[in-house]
Amino acid sequence: MGLRRLRLGLATLTYQDWLLSCFVLGVLAGTAAALAFGGPVVQGCVLGAAGTAGTVGAGGRYAVKDFLAVWKQRAFEAGAGWLAGLTVCSQMLFGFLTFYAGMSLAVVLSVWTMRKGILGIAAFLCSILPHGIIYLLIWYVLSVWSGQAQKKLHILPGLLLIAMSGAGAFLEIWISPLLAGLF
Repeated sequence: MGLRRLRLGLATLTYQDWLLSCFVLGVLAGTAAALAFGGPVVQGCVLGAAGTAGTVGAGGRYAVKDFLAVWKQRAFEAGAGWLAGLTVCSQMLFGFLTFYAGMSLAVVLSVWTMRKGILGIAAFLCSILPHGIIYLLIWYVLSVWSGQAQKKLHILPGLLLIAMSGAGAFLEIWISPLLAGLF
């Protein structure tokens, strides 16, 4: 009886509900992973992967090189999301991408909270929001395209999204480190 009820509940799940549930499950999984592996391990992995991007971006010698590297990565991610939206299983792929995004955000929030205490929430928001708003807009447009029943090639808007990822990379390299440095 319970399995049948679960199956009926999942049958009435809309695409937006699917994405929201994937995001919430990702946040829960990321928080559980950060707590399970412990503070020093998670901080070492996250901060080791970040390198010195926060110190170089504030007008350092390699700032343009870092900007181009981040833009290349974000443009590749936007292109992969655009390509995933053209496939038959695009809704499932965007669910997995949303799960991964929620998990990543939860781990980063856990690290900021472990390092800064209650000020970690404000530091997290200052380090994520400037470029996160642009990346969220890009993700939203790509997810709407992948949720369409009829798949279309959106070439010019896709190029605009890649240009917007450049604006997000600019904010990520030069503005976010300055705001994160406030805390």
